Amino acid sequence: MNKTIFCLFLLIILFNFSYSLPRYCGYIPPELPPSIPPISEDYELIQVITLIRHGDRSIANGDPCWNPDNTVWECNLTITSIPNTDLQQTEIKNTRLFRKKYLPHVEELKGNCEVGQLTVRGLEQEENNGKVYRSAYVESGFLDSTFNASQIYIRSDDEDRTQQSAQGFINGLFPVNNNTNTAEIINLHSMDKQYDSMSPNGNLCPVYNTVNYAALHSPEFGYHFAEITAPLLADLGNATNMFISNFDLSHLWDCANDHTCNGKPSPINEELYVRLGQELKYQNNLTYTYPNRTYQSQIGIGFLINEMYRHMELQIKFNNNYKFLLYSGHDGSIMPWLSALSSSYDGYWSPYASTGTLELYKDPLTTSYYVRLLFRGEPMMMYGCSQLLCDWDDFSKTIESLVPPDDYKEFCKTSNWTM
Repeated sequence: MNKTIFCLFLLIILFNFSYSLPRYCGYIPPELPPSIPPISEDYELIQVITLIRHGDRSIANGDPCWNPDNTVWECNLTITSIPNTDLQQTEIKNTRLFRKKYLPHVEELKGNCEVGQLTVRGLEQEENNGKVYRSAYVESGFLDSTFNASQIYIRSDDEDRTQQSAQGFINGLFPVNNNTNTAEIINLHSMDKQYDSMSPNGNLCPVYNTVNYAALHSPEFGYHFAEITAPLLADLGNATNMFISNFDLSHLWDCANDHTCNGKPSPINEELYVRLGQELKYQNNLTYTYPNRTYQSQIGIGFLINEMYRHMELQIKFNNNYKFLLYSGHDGSIMPWLSALSSSYDGYWSPYASTGTLELYKDPLTTSYYVRLLFRGEPMMMYGCSQLLCDWDDFSKTIESLVPPDDYKEFCKTSNWTM
């Protein structure tokens, strides 16, 4: 073999062995997420609530990533649907479906992708999540082997990528039966963005915006900005050939990860990538805990936590609520949710197709109840709990400190904010 060809061949092998995608990319199909570890058979599982981040997608902002930015995004995943007026209908046949297609070369992004459009890989990631959960909760006998609307509740915000991610998860959890000539109709609950609680929402609780502004204008952040952030912004500006402000960091983080996850070139080298990730981890931890963790939850993600907790209460009191509830959201859903609940969350950015799960257990002998939290299949310690399987009373005390009061509109007025 020619020596030059041999050397090139060797370099290619070494590169492939040494190259790995960032954690942000999530588990790349066909790799499956970790299995969910079982607990003692002495406890009876009575409810599961799972919050997911959508899978891999195109960049979520149409602004340029760097100069020049000539990346072309090609998407093959579409949406097919049909208008329907029968809210009680559970199956349909002999119908016509309409496919949603984005016109090429006239979108915010170069190519034919919607901004933030779920990719085929992203859908497969969620299908694989569903397969792992099927192994844990269907094959164990907790859920029926086929979709049962009385057992399952699906909630998403009003974004295509989160709704498709929920659909992929459910198709993995309950594989489609291709031996029938009818199609199931499954309810996917959503709401307008204006007051949606899937992520912290300044429209729902106006003081949330005020508090976060105060966090990023605090003396603590001022010192950090001068020593750490400002030099990083200058270095990122040189790398991207653009002016980069602190408000551009999340977009640049998204750009760097989405390009790398999808095999597209990026000017953000490894050293800058690590510094950028550390900076955003610091800022996330600051805003998620400013002025303290519980108040930040009450004005932000606590609305979603409260919604989940009410479902758990119903299951304990009446034992006829949904057994499995799926919430499909964003990194901005699952990260503050974990920060509020878990003392072992490291604050790092949640990867694509991440899962956070609350399992509700009953001890048949004592009729006591317990809760377990998992993130990406790993049990996590919760605040206020002395062990991974948390006593319901201890869990409830923690939740009480995290959720907004019933009169939240008064509580959320910006005029009530004082340091």
